[in-house]
Amino acid sequence: MEPISRRTFLGSVAASVAFTANGQLAFSQEVPGAQQMRIRESLAGRLAADLPAFDGVFVFDQSVCRAMATDYGHHIHHLPLGALLPKSVMDVQKAVRFANSHDLKLSMRGTGGAAYGQSQVKAGIVIDSSTLSHIAWVGADSIDAGPGALWKEIVEFTTTRQMTPPVVPDSLYISVGGTLNAGGLGETSYRCGAQVDHVVELDVVTGTGDLLTCSPSRHADLIQMVLAGMGQCGLIVRARLRLVPSPDQVVVRRFTYEKSGDFLSDLAMLASAESEGAIAGDFNLESDGKTWTPVITITSIRSREPAWLSQITGKQTQAAITQSFVEYLNRNTEEYMATLASGARFLPHVYMHFFLPAGQTPAMVDYLMNTPGATLGADEIAVFPMINANFKQTLQRMPVGSLSYHMRIYRVAAQEGSPDHLRMLELNQKECLPRIFASEGTVYLPFSPLLDSSQRLRQFGQSAWNRLMAAKATYDPRGVLTPGAGLAHLDAKEPLESTRSRTALVHPW
Repeated sequence: MEPISRRTFLGSVAASVAFTANGQLAFSQEVPGAQQMRIRESLAGRLAADLPAFDGVFVFDQSVCRAMATDYGHHIHHLPLGALLPKSVMDVQKAVRFANSHDLKLSMRGTGGAAYGQSQVKAGIVIDSSTLSHIAWVGADSIDAGPGALWKEIVEFTTTRQMTPPVVPDSLYISVGGTLNAGGLGETSYRCGAQVDHVVELDVVTGTGDLLTCSPSRHADLIQMVLAGMGQCGLIVRARLRLVPSPDQVVVRRFTYEKSGDFLSDLAMLASAESEGAIAGDFNLESDGKTWTPVITITSIRSREPAWLSQITGKQTQAAITQSFVEYLNRNTEEYMATLASGARFLPHVYMHFFLPAGQTPAMVDYLMNTPGATLGADEIAVFPMINANFKQTLQRMPVGSLSYHMRIYRVAAQEGSPDHLRMLELNQKECLPRIFASEGTVYLPFSPLLDSSQRLRQFGQSAWNRLMAAKATYDPRGVLTPGAGLAHLDAKEPLESTRSRTALVHPW
């Protein structure tokens, strides 16, 4: 979510230029005649006559396009030609076919939660998925959801029947389509895999504008390349999600550590010992700005004392807390709202998320904890244990071995383009990425700098990469979809660009 609210998006169009339902270029009374002529003669104006008749609204307005040209990272800014607020799946098909016929690029955007421009498109079309947010029951243990539905809306809907998705993200204010394109992780992923491991069926608009229903038994090649595929082969317009029963209450316990080795060992033990709950580890920076304290939070389903209490080596810092399951799901909601109110949400977030084999993780922890400047901009580094066998989808590739650790470096800069901001970007691209791949790790693509060709092969492996490129050639032969992910069009290593060069916005007017 950016300063322009998803749910009040149309309110910003009062003084805008809009391609309305009949496909004609319409002007508000506030657009002067001279500007109307300039717009008619611009690229958008020349294309306007060919626009199809949408059920929804196609908006061409500088403030709206600027909102589409930023994301959670606040570093990369690609200004689109316009934005479509679809009212139907047919609108999405029409937009994709229009992009094909006019040699334009296109992407679908949820809340703009990625950090490196993955949902942006330069001088192309952004489809805002927030208008495709339907949710409906399909039997007792599954739902259908539109790509723009927020996970907040999903859990509010499912918990009324004491059901829940097996994996719920830490923030509920991100979209279904966004996380399924990325993989989707949460505190239960250690035992349940990623969100993409619980998708029953998808409706997908391919890069040619065709609408296909795919599942493990129907267009299996497509669903495997769409889930965690960063929008390369198709746009998700409906997802059928499997649910599991939700508990009434959970018990939260927190433990602190003096040694990072004990911290990692307990995370590994808990990944097998806690069979029903949720696990989260963190290195928290103390107020002295130097000391990092390892903390593990375990959320158990059953109220009785778990067996692992006799094995854990950390110090329990407070009595166990019993809370409702809904309270647990909303554990970060108050903080999220506070970041919106304070404006902290709109600071540059230079996150770096990745997976490392268990044997390589201590070296990375040592580098981060003991190398001056390595944790610049971060006051928290999250660590989650992952049992690799629980991740089934081809493109959500985990490191080799039975156990890995998912790490997140939460860097935040005070100002876009500042020296510290640029140094954080450089740290992620030039120091973290090489270390991750040298350690046989992989990255979580929405929170990683774009990969060069050799890094892409390490990320996916040769076999999966060949499958993805073959599917891309089949389902998006003109390369229309989601160029911002940098997976299909970036053939050489791209040097780190300055924020100044990336943020120079020139409107196609």
